[in-house]
Amino acid sequence: RHFRLHPDRVEPIEAAKVPAAVPARAARFQNKVAVLPDGRRLTCHLPERRLEVEVPGGGVREVALDFRSGGAFITALGVGPDGRVYASTSHPMHLVRYDPVAREIADLGAIKAIGGGNMCAFAAQGSVLVGPAYPYGDVFLFDPARPFAPEAGAAPNPRVLIRFEKHLTRPRTCVAHPD
Repeated sequence: RHFRLHPDRVEPIEAAKVPAAVPARAARFQNKVAVLPDGRRLTCHLPERRLEVEVPGGGVREVALDFRSGGAFITALGVGPDGRVYASTSHPMHLVRYDPVAREIADLGAIKAIGGGNMCAFAAQGSVLVGPAYPYGDVFLFDPARPFAPEAGAAPNPRVLIRFEKHLTRPRTCVAHPD
């Protein structure tokens, strides 16, 4: 089903009346790889605090990075179906949960599919939390009653519901709809 959103109402519309999407032609944000004039390739892995230096024909050398940081930016906050507050950070992306009753905060971890991007918003629907993400326009579904396991093969949590990579790379908000 398709809908046209108005400031004060939602209008059902026929699929034939849905405008064609215009490709965004957006490029992914990249700042972790550089090639020096002499051909060396540098790959920076800030969350792991390491730098790889690849010399053409000479192998790869790893350099440990030691630095202090104020942490990642919090880019979105939302209340989940369990009454806890969820947050997304960026550069690197981590999902964070705050329990206002227990007054405890937990860094659930990274979602590798998002990389350095972030979840841009949250909406609770029934027993799940949904969040659109940059850089691919993915919409993730997270079940707070299950363990955080984004790399869990056939049953990841959170999991991608849909990807809008060709049309939307930086979603800003989302809403829950009854159906």
